[in-house]
Amino acid sequence: MNRLLNFKEKILLVFVILAMILGASLEVVSIGFFLPFISQLLDLNYSENIEFINNFNKVIFDLFGDLSIIQVSVLFASVFILKNIIIYAAHFLNSYFSFKVTERVSFEVFNSYLSNRYQSLLNSTRSEKINNIINHIETFREFINHLLIIITEILVFSVLLFFLLFISLKEILFSAILTFIFAFVIYFYLKTKNRKWGKTISINREEKIDLIVQSFNLFKIIKVLNKENFFKKYFKNFNTKQLKYSHYTYAVSSLPRHLFEIYGAMFLSLFLIFAFNQNFSNQEILAISSIFLLALLRLLPATSRIVQSSTRLNLYKYPFDKIYEAYFETQNLKLNEISLDKKIPFKSIEFKNVSFKYNKNSKFIFNNINLRILKK
Repeated sequence: MNRLLNFKEKILLVFVILAMILGASLEVVSIGFFLPFISQLLDLNYSENIEFINNFNKVIFDLFGDLSIIQVSVLFASVFILKNIIIYAAHFLNSYFSFKVTERVSFEVFNSYLSNRYQSLLNSTRSEKINNIINHIETFREFINHLLIIITEILVFSVLLFFLLFISLKEILFSAILTFIFAFVIYFYLKTKNRKWGKTISINREEKIDLIVQSFNLFKIIKVLNKENFFKKYFKNFNTKQLKYSHYTYAVSSLPRHLFEIYGAMFLSLFLIFAFNQNFSNQEILAISSIFLLALLRLLPATSRIVQSSTRLNLYKYPFDKIYEAYFETQNLKLNEISLDKKIPFKSIEFKNVSFKYNKNSKFIFNNINLRILKK
């Protein structure tokens, strides 16, 4: 990925990451300000069982003094407004970064095809190049977007986890380890499947494009020889495979989110059981569970998006590799190709046992042809 970025894009990426860090920090601040808001509503300025509430209320008092419920509400709302403005700005930078990189890379890929000599066209089919420029380049942009999502959500998860560890070290650490194990199980279950499905989708899309190009180029011959059913048959085969595996990827894409929602509900239920067994007052349970619930509403979606985006990277790996190869194709060809200006002496051109068919399942158009052309 680093080789694909130019200097300006690397500088832009630095600003994107800084905006992500600021947004992640404001996530914690906004959740932190929810505690004095709840404390004011419940009139819980002091807790006999939860020392964290006392410490946090003391910090707020030292910073802002004795605040009324209206002042706390205004402060709480202001932090949330600022947080969402910063997060949207970070999202805009993410989108702009992926747009600029994709715009330049797509032009460079197309330019490399036009700049190459004719012999390079013979090394790959036209459908492969069309697929790269139209479909794979869009997938390449999605690859960048999901990579940025992973970076963003890891930052949010890390900062929120660090904040929660101050509330309850042992319990949160244990819960975090369970969450990591749960996330890795889901990721590794979907990893191989998504990589395989992504390659199958790209290959069948390419075959479909190749078939469409050939059918239009040979339209008159197809009509004369009455070969419509031949092209329909293979189009249906390629189209069905592509759409079937696209359906699979879409169907499992939301699976991590639902699994993490179930996991979060179970975690919150266990926490409430633990709180009741510790003889916490109803006010204390409501205050601390509100913080945990607010954190879970951000932590679990963050974990879910990390897993989802990681599996999407596996889905998009094959198209990304194709774009990467196409981007550097011109440089590699310049190093390896023989100049056409150089005259190569020859007496004849000879073909031996040459065969051709459209794909591995079709009949040969010609088979084992031998031909020799003498130089005049």
